[in-house]
Amino acid sequence: MTYESTFRVCGRVKEVMPVKKVGEYDKREIIVVTSPPTANRENLVRVEAFGRDADKLAGVVEGDMIKVDGYIRGREWNGNVYCNLSADEVEIMDAVDRPAPSSDSEIACPDDPGMPF
Repeated sequence: MTYESTFRVCGRVKEVMPVKKVGEYDKREIIVVTSPPTANRENLVRVEAFGRDADKLAGVVEGDMIKVDGYIRGREWNGNVYCNLSADEVEIMDAVDRPAPSSDSEIACPDDPGMPF
C-alpha cells in the first residue's frame, strides 16, 4: 500500500482573502467553488499557500477558473483533526477580464528634465 497526500482542485475563485503575516512569512488563502453552476449548493474549498509558495496565488482574482495541485496537510490539536490544502502548482485556466493599466500609471520623476537625446 502507498500513501498519497496530494490533491487537484478545479473551479471558480469565489474569494481571495487578504494576505496574512504569520511570523516573518506571508500566507495567502482563496476559496474555490468546485460545484457546477446548476448545483443546489456551492461546494466551497479553501486552498492556501504559505511562505515561499504564497506568490503562487498572487495573480489569482475572483472569478478566475483555476486548477490547483498541491498537498493535503493534517494535524491534531486539542482532540480535533484539521486539514489544509496547500497549493503547489496553480494554473489559471480562464481569467476574468482585468482592467488595462491606465496611461496615468507611469510615474515620472519630478526633477527629470527628460532624455537629452
